[in-house]
Formats: sequence, structure tokens, C-alpha cells
Amino acid sequence: KKCAIADRVRVVVHAVLAQRSRDGEFGALPLADAEIEMLWPAVETAAALRDVYAWLASQLPESPVAVGAGRGVDDDGAARATDPLPASVSATRIDALHRALDVNAQILLLLQRARIAVPSAFWERHCALGQMVREIDCQDAEVADAQRASITRTCRAAFVMPVLLALADPAARTMQEFNVVHTAAQRWAGKVGFRIELSAEPFGHPARPVAHPGPALRLGHYCVRFDSQSLVNTLERRLTALADGKTPRELGLGDTLGVPATRVLLLSLLQCWGPVAPEDIDAPDRPWRNATLDASVLAVVGMPSMTTASRSPGPAAGSATGAYATYDYQRMKDGGITRSREEIARDKIKKMLADAETWSVAAEAPDALRCVRRRVRPRISLNQLVGMKLGAHDGAPFLLGWVDALQQLTSEIPGAPRSTSAHTVRVRLAPGLPQLVRVLAEEVELDCAFLLAPHVPEVKKANGAGYAPLQSGAGLAASLASMPETGWDAVRASPRDYRLVLPLATYRPLRVLRAVMGGSAAMLRLEELLMRGSDFDLVRFTPL
Repeated sequence: KKCAIADRVRVVVHAVLAQRSRDGEFGALPLADAEIEMLWPAVETAAALRDVYAWLASQLPESPVAVGAGRGVDDDGAARATDPLPASVSATRIDALHRALDVNAQILLLLQRARIAVPSAFWERHCALGQMVREIDCQDAEVADAQRASITRTCRAAFVMPVLLALADPAARTMQEFNVVHTAAQRWAGKVGFRIELSAEPFGHPARPVAHPGPALRLGHYCVRFDSQSLVNTLERRLTALADGKTPRELGLGDTLGVPATRVLLLSLLQCWGPVAPEDIDAPDRPWRNATLDASVLAVVGMPSMTTASRSPGPAAGSATGAYATYDYQRMKDGGITRSREEIARDKIKKMLADAETWSVAAEAPDALRCVRRRVRPRISLNQLVGMKLGAHDGAPFLLGWVDALQQLTSEIPGAPRSTSAHTVRVRLAPGLPQLVRVLAEEVELDCAFLLAPHVPEVKKANGAGYAPLQSGAGLAASLASMPETGWDAVRASPRDYRLVLPLATYRPLRVLRAVMGGSAAMLRLEELLMRGSDFDLVRFTPL
């Protein structure tokens, strides 16, 4: 009777969570107050229902019942029999345990879709329920759901699916990519074996040998280890099928992404779901270390325009005086040179950063920074250009990058609001040191453009990216101090080491632009679009 009452509530909760996922605009952060107020009551109600099911699973009797073999689904969609469950396990108890895991999976799915950091209490509860599944050995019992309010069929899938989503770094995915990753995780979660340990041993050293080591990660006080060999084989077969001319729809991945984008995504999932051990479930994309940079950076988001680049810093941030032109190359006064080229460049960067925000640096990698942003507005989204000054002093390095991932932070303090206006921003650093250049296309001056110069005298290409990983902190400052001034002669000597950052949609194959740097002009032919962000093009070029 209690299960029947909980099931009636579950139908309503499932509909509300699904509706919240459809209604939310989660492409930019921070979320609006109305979105937070819409999300958290539904999440907390679902969490209470999950706990009811978990309590029922612990209280229901284990009277012997006739339990047939569970039914799974193989890679081709055909039903297959699994080992029969022990006869001493009550089917009703398994239903309640699956309901608890499935409701928690729906909560985690909504939070990940909304780019909200999952509170550790939700991961802890998920692992505790997964341990119960292993204890009674009901991973693959297919559970019937007459209400159709479940998103998974087995306890294995209910446990594995949201963890696979977390390993795929949802904070760095567009909504289209997220939907494909969700489809893949939902279809193939049943192929993954898992083990959960409460252990004081160092992370990354299993207590027992694993036949097919897969991802290992720490979730709260638990260490979760996967056997993902079957899943990896499935991804490899899908990649082969794409190469043979199959479409993403024919592979069961929908038609949200085209074939090239689907291939790139599946290659990324091979790495995410392979034998890796991310240190942080909220940033599994690369190894991170504590920041050695200054505690904060000045950051401005968005490709500068003629208006923003011409602002002069005044008493109030954001006030535009129009006192300067976008490109100030006037160095002569009364027949004499009044300012050096370096001073002019620093002045342009200073004007560009007039409305900059202050971000705290939480962690760093050779090619990225992870920052905490506490400013509520304006909202920012993936793949926007970011200009960053690494320090407050005048000689601090200035770098370009783009928003690589966004995630709303949550409070872990009991009684405090679950979501705050603070969020983490992962910035992928651009491959080189930026210099402002003046660019004209068909005699029309473009908005701000940057030449990316290699940051070391000899650029190593062993990593296949065509540039060395960017240093940070004191190492970067030292390399900047020793850098010779870039001129067109240096660009012509090694053109593949340089890049251009241009306004969005400037790139066209073989388009010729005129660029002016330091009073000297050069004609540049655009060769390859390396990346198209939301407001910029990263381009490889050849000087003519």
C-alpha cells in the first residue's frame, strides 16, 4: 500500500522534473532567480520521494518469491537473459530500490542539464543506493513500471547513467551535445560493471585487481570503479559505422548533430569513458593543480567592438567618453615621438579592460584556467571570447581564451540556499600571446582583431597542436619579458606558428585581408578555420 501511494506521487514528480528540463534556458549562466525558484522546490520534493523509496527498500520483507531471470538488452537491441536473482530476494524490495535510484538519477540529470554542480549529498546517496544493489545482487533485474515514470529499466542503468553523464563533462557541452551524450548514456549504461568502496586507501589504487579497468572516481566518501570495456567496444563500433556511411540516426543517436560533430563527440566519449581517473567530477576534462597565479584576474567576456575598444577608463566603470579612436597609431607630436609602441599597446589593453570583472583563480592547467565568477550579470555562455589580465600591476600578462565550460555553484551549508550567483568558468587559453592589429577586408575596417604570436622562441609541435602548452604564473611572465617584438618578418619566417582571432564569420576560404601592425602592413590569405566560437573566428593564415 505504501509503495502504491509513493508511485502515485512519483508520476507527478516525474512530470514536473521533465517539464523543468524542457522549460529551462540553460545555455548561459548565471541562471535567473525565477529559474532557481522553479528548479529547487522540484529537486527537493524528488529527493524526499527518493528517501521514501530507500526507506521502503530497507523495510520490506524478503519473503521468498519466484523470480525469473532478468532481461537485459545487448548491443543490437535484442533481449538477452541474465543470471537469475536469488530466490530469497523480494521482487517488491527490488522495485522500491530501483525507484529510489531512478528518481535520484532524474534529479542528477536535471542538475547536469541545468549546469548546476551536484551537491555532494546527492552523490553520497546515489553511491549508498548502489551499494544496496550490489549487496542483494539485483543489478540486472528488469523492473516493470506501469506508470511509465522511470527513465531506466534496471538498477545497473539507474546507477551508471548519471555517472557516465558526469564523466562526459556536461558543463562543457552545448545543449545539442548534451542530448546526444544523454541518449548514449541511457542506451548503454547497462553495459558497464561497477564496484563501490568505502576505503581509506589512496585514490587510484584498487583494493582488488580489476579484469577490465575503466573510469575510477571519488564521489564524496565513496570510490566508484567501472568496468567499461563493453561500452568502449560499442563506441568503437559506432565510429566504424559512421566511417562506413551510417548516419547518427541509424546509430540510435538522433539527428541533432551532423556526422562530423557526432564523430568528434564519440571520440571524446571514448576518452571520457575509458580507463581514466579524474580527480574532480565537476572538472574531469584535464588534470588540474592549485593555482600559482595571483589570487585574481581581470576578465572581460566577448569579442571587443569598435565601441568597447574605444572606451576610456573614467571615475565610473563602463562610462564611454569617446576620447580615443579604436586604433591609436598617432605617435608624433610636434615632430617628435611621444610614446613608444609598447605604451600604445598597453593603453589599448587598458581601455579594453575598462569594464573588466574580477575573477578568482581556483585551479590551472598548462592550457586552461578554472575561475570563480561572482558577478551576477551579464550572463555568459560557452565559446565566448575572454580577455584576461593575470594580475593587477601594469606589466601583468594579457591573454586571450574562450569559455570552455560553465557550472553554477551550490551551497553545501545546511539551511543555506542551494544555488548561488557564483559559478565556475573554465577558460581555454588561446594558442599564443595576443597583439592587437588593424585588419581591413575590402577596405572596410573590422572590429578588433588579434595576432597570436608563439610565446616561446622555438615552438614545439610534438603535441600535434602546432604550439607548445602555454605557461602560466611566473614562468609566463618571464617568457614575456624575454620575448622579442613581433614583426611581419618573424611572421613570414614561420607563418604556421601564428594565428588570427577575427570577428565572427570573417573567415572565408582564401580570403585576403590587409593587416597593419606597428605601422607596417601585410597582406594575409586566410587558409583554415581552426575554431568558430560564438563571437570570434580562430584562423590560420599565410602572409603574401
